[in-house]
Amino acid sequence: MKSIDDMLLFTRVVELGSFTAVANVLDSSRSLVSKRIKQMEERLGTRLLQRTTRKLSLTEAGEAYYLYCRRVADTVEEAENRMGELSGVPRGLLRITMPMTFGVRYVGPLIPVFLERYPDIELDILVDDKFVDLVDAGIDLAIRVGRLADSSLVARRLGETRLLVCASPEYLARNGRPHHPDDLRRHHCMLYRHPGQRAQSWTFRVDGELQTVPVRSRLHCNNGLPLLAAARAGLGIVQLPDFMLEEDLRLGRLDTILESFEDARIGIYVVYASAAGLPPKARAFVSFLAQRLGTSESVLAVPA
Repeated sequence: MKSIDDMLLFTRVVELGSFTAVANVLDSSRSLVSKRIKQMEERLGTRLLQRTTRKLSLTEAGEAYYLYCRRVADTVEEAENRMGELSGVPRGLLRITMPMTFGVRYVGPLIPVFLERYPDIELDILVDDKFVDLVDAGIDLAIRVGRLADSSLVARRLGETRLLVCASPEYLARNGRPHHPDDLRRHHCMLYRHPGQRAQSWTFRVDGELQTVPVRSRLHCNNGLPLLAAARAGLGIVQLPDFMLEEDLRLGRLDTILESFEDARIGIYVVYASAAGLPPKARAFVSFLAQRLGTSESVLAVPA
């Protein structure tokens, strides 16, 4: 078993990039971690790591050995997760993706509470506004903000948000206030869109019907924070979720416009591949978020 322990240790050293980082994780000392790696190299009869004062790098032998060690680590993790499923105890590595602003503002402060409640769960969080294919990326759960389309994936509704159209008082004083969505054609807009998305339009409810209005966009971004900064600076009009705008509206840095044409609210969801096979670690996180942020409603859907 000692050789397996050493392989797991070597995997951590490679992935964390330093003896000190591994020592901190294992509540050990840097010198002890370094000594164990040196003993492993002596036992194998080859150098695995090149050491400098600034970093560690893999030798050719180290790269080959790491691949075997990673397989062992994956097998150990899979076995522990399976035992956790059979025992009902939430444990193991849980991979999650979430949009940046919502994740940082609302989910981030809850993470320490969750980890304290479930000490056997390790979290790997990807903060990215891009929609990631859960299966291809090996992601267990995704938090999504957006409209939903039919799918075999499962989405549990956590809450909802409104998309508000806003501009700074200075911009509106210079350019006039739009009173109808069609007026946006004469204004400078800043557009939130994902990479590869080409549409330049916003949706409004006009006379009870949804209407798509083309907008002239000066700035495109796949994250709302640069758009929010540009709107504060008076560069144009933005359409963003209300949870991003609360402080700016309260302080008068931005004004809402076209409120009477506001589209329906959009949902905030946690999405996963299958409810039937959801392991205890994922089920624990979903329940935790629902308790802290939302509801118990589940639907079959993914964001369109």
